[in-house]
Amino acid sequence: YSLLDQPQQQHDTHEFESESETILERAQRLAKKTAGSQRRKAIAAERRRGSNTNGMDAKEVENQLQSLYGPDIHILHETEDVIIIAKPAGMVTYHSKKTSAGKITSSRKKKSRAANANGVDGGKDGAKRVDISLVDALLDVPFALSTLNPTARGIVHRIDRGTSGIIVLAKTDEIHLRLVALFFLRRVKKKYLALIPGCDESNGMGGGKSEDPNNNPLQLPMGSTGVIDTPVDGRPAHSTYKVVGEYGNQQQQSSSPEAVLLEVQTVTGRKHQVRVHCASLGRPIFLDPLYSSSKAEEKPKAKEKGKKKKQPSSAMNADKSTPTLPKVISDLLGDSNHDEERFFLHATSLSISELGISVTAPLPSWWIDDIHQIQSD
Repeated sequence: YSLLDQPQQQHDTHEFESESETILERAQRLAKKTAGSQRRKAIAAERRRGSNTNGMDAKEVENQLQSLYGPDIHILHETEDVIIIAKPAGMVTYHSKKTSAGKITSSRKKKSRAANANGVDGGKDGAKRVDISLVDALLDVPFALSTLNPTARGIVHRIDRGTSGIIVLAKTDEIHLRLVALFFLRRVKKKYLALIPGCDESNGMGGGKSEDPNNNPLQLPMGSTGVIDTPVDGRPAHSTYKVVGEYGNQQQQSSSPEAVLLEVQTVTGRKHQVRVHCASLGRPIFLDPLYSSSKAEEKPKAKEKGKKKKQPSSAMNADKSTPTLPKVISDLLGDSNHDEERFFLHATSLSISELGISVTAPLPSWWIDDIHQIQSD
């Protein structure tokens, strides 16, 4: 917090920068000491493997990644210090514990390339079945990633497995610390796109701010904006939103659209913040396995039977009914080839003014297909 306060106190800029450098140097020494032998092993492995892309440009490397992990992985920005990736939904950012399912082998690469070349979708084939993480995929290229956290190389923030879109990774230890500080000080601007039901499913029980004094169900007409201050896990959380798309029922002026595309900008960075905040509007994200009531009627997996499930945030406790889903969403739920670990939340844009970074991630291919289908129904 002292880093935030000092510029407001009009301290000398040079003094502020000097103190910031000192803090970052101390943090780097502490991180290296904490990482210990794991970090030394990571550095040794990096030296043996080499950390270059063999003269390939970014597009060639992107094509190589897409041949293995599908069309929705993109390289959005790369410098000597930073790489920014658009992650496909269903791919975990990193594994806290290494397993055989996450190991990259020649035979698995061959199967993944064949599956993607044939246009096979979903989690039953290719890399998703073997659960390869984004970090392991990048190290296999090979990209150099920061070793400050040997368990999660280069990771300075995360997005959920089921969320697609932008994630920033540090290539060097120095930029790793700077990025962590910028995220902590909320200097990073992030926007998400969420596909949600067109009507309020909670009978006005949501937590979004509405100008209606009678607390009628919150309306979300095209272009409307709002603020959500619903706490997440008991901690303050703040988001703003704007309706940027409507789909379905366009011929019936009296009916609500079947689906709404919501752009959400997060001010705080709580875990599951966008998912909880959409649910607080009475419109949980389509296919969200934790907060969407569309999953409420599904049978538990065999290994989960008899176990007490963790309850989702109170934002969803008010509504237990199963909503009327657009046909294309219902078809996805019944599609045996559909990846159950992906849902309609996409990290679409990110900017860091201090580093001159501003990137936008294209919508996932499966989103585009489904939105077009909703429009045509």
